Amino acid sequence: MTSSLKRELAMTVLFAGALAADITLTLGVQCLLLLPAMMVVGFVRTWQRDECEPLDQRLGMAITFGFGWAMLAMLVLIVVGLAISVLVIALAAGIAAAIDRARLAGSALPTDGEALGRRTFAGTAHAVGAPEFLPTLDMPVIAWVARQGLRRRWSSGSRFELRDEHRRVLVEPTAAVIREAPLVFERGRVRDALRVLAGVNPARRFRVWSIHEGNTVFVVGETRLEADPSAPTLRDPGRVHVFVGAATVGFGPRRLEIAKASRRIVLAGALAISAGGIAIATALGWM
Repeated sequence: MTSSLKRELAMTVLFAGALAADITLTLGVQCLLLLPAMMVVGFVRTWQRDECEPLDQRLGMAITFGFGWAMLAMLVLIVVGLAISVLVIALAAGIAAAIDRARLAGSALPTDGEALGRRTFAGTAHAVGAPEFLPTLDMPVIAWVARQGLRRRWSSGSRFELRDEHRRVLVEPTAAVIREAPLVFERGRVRDALRVLAGVNPARRFRVWSIHEGNTVFVVGETRLEADPSAPTLRDPGRVHVFVGAATVGFGPRRLEIAKASRRIVLAGALAISAGGIAIATALGWM
């Protein structure tokens, strides 16, 4: 059983338990169980997020957010109820999984002619020209993407290529989304990044995704045909497919990622149906 499957099953069991609690426990007991749990969750999440802050400020923020999460949970529980809350969360998770699956959809590149539409290609990754280096680290890669929060984003500038046994494509990393666990840089690394990443906030951690020479990856996105810069002669330059825009780059087989997204849709759908049924039955006085 993979770690992602274990995590998804654990979350499903947790929310199924919440639905069972909504049926069997009174509102007062639900509050007594939910409030300390949400207080701990809020404390831990804030404590991890503020690792660069001084200890007293970090502790104060964690305690404040812990109480805030608990009060918000109690308000939602009293006003909305567990079943409706689970229904909303399940619907949001199902929509997110459906969007993720749609990002992975694409047809194979045509053997010849214009490659209009959303396409997919899989192969080994290789540098085009000089290697790139991860920010603050003397580690050569062929492409990297860095993010700090939701708004700040940086990436390597050089295209890289993917090859299979028959053909090659080029990928623009400028707007690419890399589906992989990132490296998390904080404290001194964040301060070091000021020299190479314009606009970085030294008080916050940032994350870096990277692709190394020889990695087996797939790419999905819009393509266009361009003159092939590695063709042997200028007289007959040849043409190559270039993935541009918000291309999605993932590691391993694409079919497995599609299967994971489909599984999340099924689990979220089952939770949404159960929560909706309980909410309707409660509203009609059947429970």
